[in-house]
Amino acid sequence: MNLNGGRPQILPKQKPVMREWLDEIKPKVIVELGCWLGESTVLWGECARDNGAIVFAIDHWKDNHDTGLMGKRDSIFGQFKNNLDELDLWETVHPIMGDSAETAKYFKDGFADFVFIDACHLYSRVSKDIDAWLPKVRKDGLICGHDFEGEMFLEEGIERDFFKERHNGVIKAVMERFPGSESVAGMWRHIV
Repeated sequence: MNLNGGRPQILPKQKPVMREWLDEIKPKVIVELGCWLGESTVLWGECARDNGAIVFAIDHWKDNHDTGLMGKRDSIFGQFKNNLDELDLWETVHPIMGDSAETAKYFKDGFADFVFIDACHLYSRVSKDIDAWLPKVRKDGLICGHDFEGEMFLEEGIERDFFKERHNGVIKAVMERFPGSESVAGMWRHIV
């Protein structure tokens, strides 16, 4: 699998936690917001294939100027497709190219069992993603996400991707909507 120059999107310590959350919820419908090259998508896709579930992988597959993750949409999405091809995940993974919050309007409330948020890390965008997708999660389903480095954030960094070793926008948005939410291995989760 060809990932971002050898830099993992998901840390090795996070993968067992993600699998544990999937085992706990036993989702039939998984939604991933922010796929990039597909490292986490592969994990969701393998779980879905093993459990008769489906994954909606939503991303714009465009450049991200604030992170240095640059490239042309065709080459980013092309690598995403190659990574899914490598593991033959097309029957379970359904990519949707579009804005992470805007695409929520195409889905019924309560249809998803598991929503993973890892799209744009700016406070304004994470807030929109949570607000748009929370109604789409069924009762006792899970909404969760990536890049949560504890409860402390720097206000001056909330509209930047990564500032002073933190994803400040992610932290602020999650703390406002889900105070006291569970945090494990740099990820957050909330049972609906």
